Amino acid sequence: MNQLIGQFHPAIVHLPIGILCIALVLKLCSLRKDGAKFLSVIPTLLGSALICCIAAAISGYLLSLNGSYESELTNNHMWSGFALTLVCALLYFLTITNYKNNFQSIAWVTSAILLIITGHLGGTITHGEDYLSFSFTNYQKPIIKHVDSALVYHDIIEPILADKCWSCHSSIKQKGTLRLDGLDHILKGGKHGDIINALIDQSKLYHRLTLPKSADEHMPPSGKPQPTQEEIKLIAWWIQSDLTKDRAVYQSNPPFEIKSILSEMTDDIKTKPPPLIPSGNISPIDPLILASINKANIIAIPIAQNSNFLQVILRTSSFNSSHWTLLKSIRKNIAWLSARGIKINDTVTNTIASFDHLVKLDLSQSTINDTTIGSLNALTMLQSLNLNSTSVTEKGLNAIGNLKSLKSIYTYKSNVNHDALKELNHLFSNCIIDTGNYIVPTFTSDTTAYTYKQLAIDKKDKGQ
Repeated sequence: MNQLIGQFHPAIVHLPIGILCIALVLKLCSLRKDGAKFLSVIPTLLGSALICCIAAAISGYLLSLNGSYESELTNNHMWSGFALTLVCALLYFLTITNYKNNFQSIAWVTSAILLIITGHLGGTITHGEDYLSFSFTNYQKPIIKHVDSALVYHDIIEPILADKCWSCHSSIKQKGTLRLDGLDHILKGGKHGDIINALIDQSKLYHRLTLPKSADEHMPPSGKPQPTQEEIKLIAWWIQSDLTKDRAVYQSNPPFEIKSILSEMTDDIKTKPPPLIPSGNISPIDPLILASINKANIIAIPIAQNSNFLQVILRTSSFNSSHWTLLKSIRKNIAWLSARGIKINDTVTNTIASFDHLVKLDLSQSTINDTTIGSLNALTMLQSLNLNSTSVTEKGLNAIGNLKSLKSIYTYKSNVNHDALKELNHLFSNCIIDTGNYIVPTFTSDTTAYTYKQLAIDKKDKGQ
């Protein structure tokens, strides 16, 4: 019952503020020569303000009993509110008895000061100590340049908690006497005990985050910013790790799924390659046509969620030339094509060239050559071309020099003369030609050379 009445405090508290402000304005107006007409209204306003002050004081006191707010700040707000109520009662008595002297003027000034102080303290409890600050010195999310060296709690988990949890669990406000604005406070827990347990199903923090939004115990409350599924997975991974110290990501050995989420958190987005997704929208494929393609044992799947662009994979064991006609019917939807090991001729390359939204093409181990490759110049959106293990030479690369959209060409085990690639730099200045077959140099620190004499000494030292 106390909690129910206390919940009305934020609504009730605005009534005495507004009424007292009106009374103060009318009191100032009454100081004018023609201001006597305002005096008759002031006692009614002060009486109403007194009733509202009492209601606000009672509801505020009951609200403070739940221990959700910082105690010193709450006490200061409570006592200033009680003082304002007493001064309001004094002013009401002085006005209805028409007691006019300097004492009444002092009471008016005191009420104005207490109104400002009480309101400020209430605003601080609700919005934080810096709610009137114009310096915008709020929590600054750390910039992550290299995920592997980022600190798990400070750089990854704390920003999530700051955004989603600190409004109710910080140095200013502690619902359930719980603070989440520091590792020590988190490990300490709240009035209901520990909130962290390495057994994730027994961790109260994780349990509250994953409850349905309609549940009373779901946190954050409805109407507050909610963590994403990725953020909840990061918190679960962090909970199951050693929380007694803040370690770097590389020291925590995150699983593959967590690595994938973390890889998207770096601010150094310039190092990320552009996504191989065509620009613009495209109409979906007729389900009957898609069914016939699947029946032909051709894999055709979306390249991204809710996308009508397709990745098509041809299977060498069952693919034949008649299937190219079938692919022509969905040519606008094909964005990625894998024709690995497929027989290629002029008719085939002309068909591929009609796939005008093609951005990724894998022709590795196919029969494409310098003669048939020229037709690919029509693929103005092509960004990635795999020519590994083909008979294509640098002459064939020169034939597709008009493809300015190309970002990468793979030529491992092809007939391209790697020494001649420098002559093609003017054609592929924005493209990386990956020749593969990398040779990693051996450094002195990688190996130790022993003579027979040194080996004999080592065996003797070890007693062998």
